[in-house]
Amino acid sequence: MRILLIGNFSPLCEEEPLHNFTLLNLLKRDGHECRAINIGDTRSKDERIVNAGSYFDFITKLISLGLRCKVIHFLTKGYVRPGLMKLMTTVFLGRLFRAKIIITLHSELFSIFGRLRSKMGGQQLLYFSFSLADRIICSDRHTFDVALTHHRAKEKFIIIPSFILLPEEISEKDTIRLRNLENKNRIIVFAGVSYPSLLFDILNDLLANYLDPGTGLAVCVSREDSVKLQHVIKEASGERAGNIVFIEPDDPRLLTLALTRADLMLRTLSCDARILFKDIAFSIKRPAHGKRYLYFPVSVSFINEGNVMDLCARIMKNLIEEPAEALMPSEEDFYEKIKDIYPV
Repeated sequence: MRILLIGNFSPLCEEEPLHNFTLLNLLKRDGHECRAINIGDTRSKDERIVNAGSYFDFITKLISLGLRCKVIHFLTKGYVRPGLMKLMTTVFLGRLFRAKIIITLHSELFSIFGRLRSKMGGQQLLYFSFSLADRIICSDRHTFDVALTHHRAKEKFIIIPSFILLPEEISEKDTIRLRNLENKNRIIVFAGVSYPSLLFDILNDLLANYLDPGTGLAVCVSREDSVKLQHVIKEASGERAGNIVFIEPDDPRLLTLALTRADLMLRTLSCDARILFKDIAFSIKRPAHGKRYLYFPVSVSFINEGNVMDLCARIMKNLIEEPAEALMPSEEDFYEKIKDIYPV
């Protein structure tokens, strides 16, 4: 079956592109003829991915790749206007192509900005897109509830968490790369760290005042700041430098392996690979394991109002020190649920 995936396939350390690549890999493994268009600001080097530049470039590539597809699946966080324009265009042209149209709304700020969409354009874009789509997948209950305010056809909507395929084997090389996380009581992943940013300030405060020997950190810094920031973080960590593993932005395997061991992930907010509000906000997510997948059923976003770095670091310290009950593993096969939506 010919399938076209459209979404963020940028080489960034966060769960959205990891989920998108997981879906692409599983569909190709099952023998489907699957292509993908990257609408993220950062270009993908994967030969299976077609990078879209301007809006008109996107339209050209959508027509070229989507014309004979049976399924067109658009994956987005859904709160940046250029992405919504591409979503509406995809749904409209997909209907002309007689393809089945699937939309995935990844969890983040849609549950906030979805309520604030302008009546002079934003709400109409969502209503039009949801009306013409065959199914809308929401990654959590909050996103589901907000999406329903834009379209009342509840039968179109379904909740399926964004998931990442767990590695089947861990090589000796992987073990060596993650050796600084061995035998740690708690592991925290910091993803998308840049300077200046609130996330960097929290990491710096945590290293200076609150990090204990039993906590391991996996830190993925932004591409443009990679070498410089790694040096600064090592200097700030002092004798705790042996507790840190650095992950390059284009190393999804190492990030996935770190997340399989992590108790918490902290990262900057983004949409379609565009970093947003890095000076005032960051997200905390708690991973859980399913049958074959990693997913994130618990998350919260922090927004800076005044000087809250020390407060956030103290909250992080309590989260690290307080024993947390393990999240119940899900027995659902999320990939099979998506395949059930696709035509046979």
